[in-house]
Amino acid sequence: ATNGLRFVSLFLLSLLAFNSLYPVIFLPAIILILEQHSCLNQKTPTNDIPVHTKFLRPSMILNVAIFVTFVTIYFFVCNKFEPTESPFYTIYGFALRIGDLTPNIGLFWYFFTEIFDHFRDFFIWVFQINTFIFVIPLSVRFWKDPFFLCLSLLFLHSLFKPYPTFSDFVLYLSLLPQWSHLF
Repeated sequence: ATNGLRFVSLFLLSLLAFNSLYPVIFLPAIILILEQHSCLNQKTPTNDIPVHTKFLRPSMILNVAIFVTFVTIYFFVCNKFEPTESPFYTIYGFALRIGDLTPNIGLFWYFFTEIFDHFRDFFIWVFQINTFIFVIPLSVRFWKDPFFLCLSLLFLHSLFKPYPTFSDFVLYLSLLPQWSHLF
C-alpha cells in the first residue's frame, strides 16, 4: 500500500479477510495509505483540501469495491470446490460463535469463565462488537497518520481476538519503536 500498489494490497488484505474476520478492520487504514500515496503523486491544487473533508472520494469507494469483489470471488471459488458446506459459516461462524473456548492468553477466555451461561450470547456479541466499533473513531482521529492507525488497529486486533497468539502481541510490540519520538 505504501508503494501505491492498490490491487496487490487489497488482494492480500482480502485474502486475510477470507481466512479470518478480524483483518477487515485494517481496510480503512489501507485505504488511507493508498489515498495518501495517490495525493502525494498528484500535483493538483486539490491536494490542499484536507482528507477528512473528502471521505467519500470515488477512489475510496473503488478500493472498497475491489476489496469486496476479491472476497466475493474467494467465496464463489470456495463454494465451487466445497459445495456441501457454507464457506461463510465455516470460516466466520467459528470465530463469531466462540464454541470451543480453551484457556489462552486472551481476554475472552478469562471473561467467559466468570459469567453465567445464560448471558453468554449477549457478551459474545458485545465482545465481537468491541473489535469493530473502534475502527471508525480511530480512522477519523488518525486520518493524517494511517501508519499509526495501523498500529492502533493491530493492537485492538490482538487484544479483542478470541483466540490470540503470542505472535499477535509480538507484532505490534515490534512496531512500537517506530513511534519512539512520541514518547
